[in-house]
Amino acid sequence: MISTFTSDSLRNTFDENKLGDFEALWNLELPWFEEPNKRRSGWSGVVRHSLAQSNGEPLNLFIKRQQNHNTPCLRHPIKGEPTFAREYRNIIKLQRLGVPTIDPVYYGERLHNGDSQSILISVALDHHQTVDELFPQVENPRPLIDAIASLASQLHSHRLAHYCFYPNHIFVAQDSPGVFKPRLIDLEKMRFVPLPHRRTLKDFHTFIRRAAFMGADNLNLLLQSYAEQSGCLRAGDKTYQRLQKHIERLNYSND
Repeated sequence: MISTFTSDSLRNTFDENKLGDFEALWNLELPWFEEPNKRRSGWSGVVRHSLAQSNGEPLNLFIKRQQNHNTPCLRHPIKGEPTFAREYRNIIKLQRLGVPTIDPVYYGERLHNGDSQSILISVALDHHQTVDELFPQVENPRPLIDAIASLASQLHSHRLAHYCFYPNHIFVAQDSPGVFKPRLIDLEKMRFVPLPHRRTLKDFHTFIRRAAFMGADNLNLLLQSYAEQSGCLRAGDKTYQRLQKHIERLNYSND
């Protein structure tokens, strides 16, 4: 069994709330925040919970639990490992590299009656909105576009690609008018990609496909901003042109 908190103070808070071990967290009964994802004989779901802290402030959390929701890997090519294990490692990696992401609280996994079970807990991103929620509310979109481009540039500079770089996987806090601070979530598919153009092409093709709500002009500004900030893309090169054509092919009829 694996059962680890990211700090002793967090462990104490969970102990005080009688949730200091895997069994208690697994058996916590709360309504699903969203419908569980089911595949084959496994499932994966998330609940929202709030813990009392000694300072009187609530600790708002997302608690993700899964059973038999595994992905093959080099160590476990047949049975696989929990997808949360990979996500947790990637969260820690991005924190170490200084790329903004969620704040992990706990990771645990066990084999119980033949079932692979795992738990991943993070601090809820209160006062954040996804890009697709926030973008329509912004009068001047350029600072938000630059912030998204900067986030992608930071990630790609470490030879990593997100592989699910969707607008709803980027959570943004607006600290003050025109000041945006984005974070990446859902990191289970993030991976090392040695070729710069492959990192750019994969993540921006994915983003653009889900971002028709931004409009063609703003998507082209996103490419321009990324090219100015990143060493992975140059304006006018083949990758840039491929992404521009992808923008041109989008259906903007519902904008």
